[in-house]
Amino acid sequence: MVAVGALVLGACGGDDDEDADSDTTEAPADEPSDEPAEEPAEEPSEEPAEEPADDATETTEGSETTEPMESSLPAGEYKVGFQSLTSGPAAFAGVPLAQGARLAVKEINDNALLGEGVTIELLEEDAGGDPASAIGHIESFLNDDVSAALCCALSSVAGSVKPILADNQTAGIVTSAILPGLNEPPYMYRPVLLLGDPAYGEMVAGLNADGSLASATIVVTADNDGMVNEGVVWEAAFADNGVEVLGTIDTATGDTDFSGPATQIIDQDPDVVALSQLGQEATLMAKALRDRGYEGQLVTTYGISNEANYEIGGETLEGIIFPVAFTPQMTDPAAVAFTELYEAEYGEVPDVFAAQGYTAIKMVAEGLAIAGDGDSDAVAQAMATITEMSSPYGDIVFENGQASLAGETTFMQWNADGTQSIWTP
Repeated sequence: MVAVGALVLGACGGDDDEDADSDTTEAPADEPSDEPAEEPAEEPSEEPAEEPADDATETTEGSETTEPMESSLPAGEYKVGFQSLTSGPAAFAGVPLAQGARLAVKEINDNALLGEGVTIELLEEDAGGDPASAIGHIESFLNDDVSAALCCALSSVAGSVKPILADNQTAGIVTSAILPGLNEPPYMYRPVLLLGDPAYGEMVAGLNADGSLASATIVVTADNDGMVNEGVVWEAAFADNGVEVLGTIDTATGDTDFSGPATQIIDQDPDVVALSQLGQEATLMAKALRDRGYEGQLVTTYGISNEANYEIGGETLEGIIFPVAFTPQMTDPAAVAFTELYEAEYGEVPDVFAAQGYTAIKMVAEGLAIAGDGDSDAVAQAMATITEMSSPYGDIVFENGQASLAGETTFMQWNADGTQSIWTP
């Protein structure tokens, strides 16, 4: 078993962990601690870059630069397939996820983290969440002899491409999907932190510390297996904390009119509503409820954390609570350094999806470095030896290809002015 931590920001190494993981989820993963390598194989050069140029990855003053990995890869370009999600109803998550992945590639290449003359080429194709398109992209990547493939921002896509990757002995890295059982070494890995269990139970326990919650309703994106499973986790969290579930209401991906479900919920009059939905749908559901006068507590998944959701829901998002694997407000050195890199590159703060894309590429790079070879099966087998790695979430550990994070879960809540603040149970 190999503990890996060299391909990380030099500032990464603190023990400040952020999220507990159910799987992570997605979570998220939705999140046990890993120790970075104590002595990276090479010390970063103290010589300034000859061309501090426009294409060099920079960190803001006060953050540390990225350290090179211990790698015996021959000089050359190594292809990594990336089945992205920059269009369609889940693009709110797919766009920052892609930006995080691209940032990691740029950082690796600009700083020669895998060795002099070693670069990663990212072959990116947008499937828009369509499983058939995703399958086509994965097959194209395999024809291009990629060393690994990033896939599966959505659970519906993950199930479709997983057997193809295994049949072709190619490592697949789940970028965001939270469906249970996706991780299956040596050909399927999930650096995503699953947050649902125990985070939802912790959240409900905190909200019900005074015994004020007697009843709940759960709203589920019924055509998304990951969200259906999250609904089951919510149901268990309520049952464990003495809250009666009045019913579960099914919705669908891409729904925009939630007047019917909102009316059903108001008729039930629950004390709390759990929105086990994708981010945009959860936002629209919350808005429909608030616009119709519902004043009870709303809780949901980290999908609602994206700032674009405030443009849709506005002040109606105020008070919604959700667990997160990453937030720019985290003080873990790895999180701080990642945030600075992302802001310097894109002029905006990263969210949890950006952190997922960044971490996925870093895991591929770890596999390449360990394998010392770009052969897809060699890289996949090398990934199976990774037990620890640094990430923007903090130090993560792997068990059976699934990442998790020790420490307490971080919870956030939306404020009326569009900001988010940490919520403590």
